[in-house]
Amino acid sequence: MIYCSRCTYPIVAVNLAMGDEQVCSGCIVSDEKLNIDWESREKKFKDLIMSYKSKGNETYDCMIPVSGGKDSHFQAWYFKELGLNPLLFTYYTHNYSETGEANLTNIRESLGLDHYVFYPNKHVIKKMNKIGFNMTGDMSWHFHCGVWTLPFQFAVKFNIPLLIYGEHGFLDLAGQYSHDDFPEFTKRQRNEDMMRGFSEDDFIGKEGLTEKDLLWARYPSDEDIERVGVRGLFMGNYIYWDANKHLKIAKQIGFKENPEPYERTYRRFSNVDDIHENG
Repeated sequence: MIYCSRCTYPIVAVNLAMGDEQVCSGCIVSDEKLNIDWESREKKFKDLIMSYKSKGNETYDCMIPVSGGKDSHFQAWYFKELGLNPLLFTYYTHNYSETGEANLTNIRESLGLDHYVFYPNKHVIKKMNKIGFNMTGDMSWHFHCGVWTLPFQFAVKFNIPLLIYGEHGFLDLAGQYSHDDFPEFTKRQRNEDMMRGFSEDDFIGKEGLTEKDLLWARYPSDEDIERVGVRGLFMGNYIYWDANKHLKIAKQIGFKENPEPYERTYRRFSNVDDIHENG
């Protein structure tokens, strides 16, 4: 096992690369953030999203997949401040804490936004938890699939070409790309990274699961994506991503931290939406 000499992460964490000086790719790309002109990047971002503003009342200006956490609050607040009308979308994990549930409700009510919450069949999810754990070591595979599939199904359904995610996790944590690459969502990354190289077909036939049980897990066809022009952007490429700053804004609009300390971290404001995430 090799550990980064700076952050002490092991190389197996989010697929880190390690150089001869034993500094990981995540640390190298993190250093880039200190020398970026974030003001000009944010202007570029605003110009880009304004070019997608819905003409008249045809559809929503964009869609923001949200969990109800601090970053979700910041994203929704940011677009509301710009005078835009985003559609919030949530894939419900069935693992929400009481505080997480309250935050999920607060994000739409405090900002006055429309919000679709998709509740997958709980009996199906129980089976997928077991299959996912045995097959991939990850009981949350269905969650990764839902977050990176259903928003695109609804984008096609409602003709919303722009989807907005927060930070690009594999860039921000692992240094998979440089900040100068401005990576956007791709179906390839969905398959290889977010879904760990598996698909819904790997679950069909196990524990009695059928194709109809997993209709929500089918990614739209290339033809439908191209017809609507669906595009997934990451705000972290354009705005300095700082969880502590986001927390201050989120609290101003009603976000609540977990009332009790977690087992493995001092941060009571992270992963409030998942009872399994921190203990």
